[in-house]
Amino acid sequence: KLMTKKILITGASGLVGRKLISHLTSQGAVCKVLTANKKQKYQEHQYYWNPEQGMIDEHCLDDVDVVIHLAGAGIAGKRWTESYKKKIMDSRVKGAELLLNLAMKKNKVVEHFISASGIGIYASGTDAVLDEQAALGNGFLADVCRRWEEAAFNFERIGAQVSVVRTAVVLAPDGGFLEPFNLAMRFRILPVFGSKKQHLSWIHLDDLVAIYARLALESGFSGVYNASAPEATEQKAFLQTLALSCHRHCLYPVMPAWVVRLLFGEQAALLLSDQKVRPAKLLSQGFVFTYPKLREALYNIYEK
Repeated sequence: KLMTKKILITGASGLVGRKLISHLTSQGAVCKVLTANKKQKYQEHQYYWNPEQGMIDEHCLDDVDVVIHLAGAGIAGKRWTESYKKKIMDSRVKGAELLLNLAMKKNKVVEHFISASGIGIYASGTDAVLDEQAALGNGFLADVCRRWEEAAFNFERIGAQVSVVRTAVVLAPDGGFLEPFNLAMRFRILPVFGSKKQHLSWIHLDDLVAIYARLALESGFSGVYNASAPEATEQKAFLQTLALSCHRHCLYPVMPAWVVRLLFGEQAALLLSDQKVRPAKLLSQGFVFTYPKLREALYNIYEK
């Protein structure tokens, strides 16, 4: 039998964190939570931190084998003012730095530090298939991911294995990427941003949770991983499959890129991103996706 892993998770109240905790617990792991919310009670092993103020409960790393760093201010929900952009960056980078400083201070060796990252680190609009060796992009999102990953790889200094999970847009039954589309479908309109040929890379929440669980519970995995389904989908095809899954007939008006930029400013990069990401490393290591195809992923979410 595997030894019981003790895992500390940041960002536990988010879409991925909630599902991951229940999955890891079902696999016999002991999950501890590092939260910025004093009011919310997740479970017995709960510790408080505030990365922006440099506060952390020093006992959070006691007996911990693995740290999974998911915490970070949402990139889609709010407008990217200068102060909010700073929050997006700091919540990710300062969180990792705070954990590393604590580990160094306590002389605590963590076996494995696993950090979220995003496919926003890659260039957008190239026709190339982006595996883990692909060229990195420019712009705010790429900078955030770069700094986030650098902060994670600093854990190698204390002898930890490090993995970063470059995540595509997450498809889930409640919340996440699909939420605004659910609203739009009520009006039978699914807008195409920029061009219908833009490629969208995505992953089903269950597959993403399985990737984190594999990294956390099994040994011998580390480095950079693309967490996206094996095949990206053109934007219009994505929307049509979405409508089909919900038994809706919709219109697909195209909103030209310049209009998107005018309305959303720098944040338009999220809507206009065009990337064909391939999870080359996971596939080469024998990971099997439960939802490799978009239609199966969306049917799973909406047929419920």
